[in-house]
Amino acid sequence: MTSMGMLGIGQIKAGRQLHQSLLVNILRSPGQFFDTTPVGRILNRFAKDIDGLDADIPRNIRGFMMCAFEVIGTCFVVGISTPFVLTVILPLGILYYFVQVATCMLPNVLELCICFQFLRTLCFFLLT
Repeated sequence: MTSMGMLGIGQIKAGRQLHQSLLVNILRSPGQFFDTTPVGRILNRFAKDIDGLDADIPRNIRGFMMCAFEVIGTCFVVGISTPFVLTVILPLGILYYFVQVATCMLPNVLELCICFQFLRTLCFFLLT
């Protein structure tokens, strides 16, 4: 019950801040922006961003929190009932973390290096 209340308060604050920043940025736009952009497109953008904040994000956060607390609770109950299991769970958890970092972070870094090398080659080609 408390988590739902806190999630709701956070959702209201985030929605208010997003709406305020969108409104300030739109009002600071030059007049030409309003001449070329239909009012319906601006309103749809506001509605889409606020709808994503109101519907999608809380549902994803709630699902993540429920899954995380279920895993933590299960590990806690198993650890209390059979403490020997903790000697296996902790190293496996650390190993899992490092495997996830290696499989998720390392390919992204390698792609970034490849893209940087390609950009450097392209710049040298265009300058010579």
